[in-house]
Amino acid sequence: MFSLPQGATSGKNSEGTCDEYPIHLEHIKRKDWECLLGLLFNSNSQVLGQASIPDFTLDEWESVLNLSTKWEMAAVRECAIEKINQFDNPAKKIQLARNYRVPRFFLPCLVQLVARSDPIIPQELSELGIECALKLVSIRERIYNGNNNYATFRPEKAPLDASTPGSTVWNNTVAVLHAIFTDHDEHYK
Repeated sequence: MFSLPQGATSGKNSEGTCDEYPIHLEHIKRKDWECLLGLLFNSNSQVLGQASIPDFTLDEWESVLNLSTKWEMAAVRECAIEKINQFDNPAKKIQLARNYRVPRFFLPCLVQLVARSDPIIPQELSELGIECALKLVSIRERIYNGNNNYATFRPEKAPLDASTPGSTVWNNTVAVLHAIFTDHDEHYK
């Protein structure tokens, strides 16, 4: 015969029996839970079939990545990683790489931040962390091939074409990143 744990009740006021008595998931945000359920219930009984995956924002996919990592849901985690990879937000993806052990985001996103002409903005600084952001700024300054006229400022950093893995620019950038980010080896192996 089945028995309830000590202190549990089988009455109609038990946890999870109605909206007034929900099941409490410790340390789980409601938003994260709703996003995970939204993905699972939109996948039409296939294991995350591509035809029915919701069009989530980056933050919503982070919610799915959070719970799928925590609960070791490999297929859901892989789906979230693939969807996050489609977003063009390299600083956020570096943050996610660290928080959720997604090494495939780390190096390409660092290269993208080094190669672009736009400076690192405050939101990215927050996502990268001060140490990582300062290392990136240092690398970006080294790459500048302008004249040595220190009396004037350059209008902006010229972007590098580091979009092709294996190209000379990509390889040179990666070599510098490996030298500077030696304390982050676990992220780009």
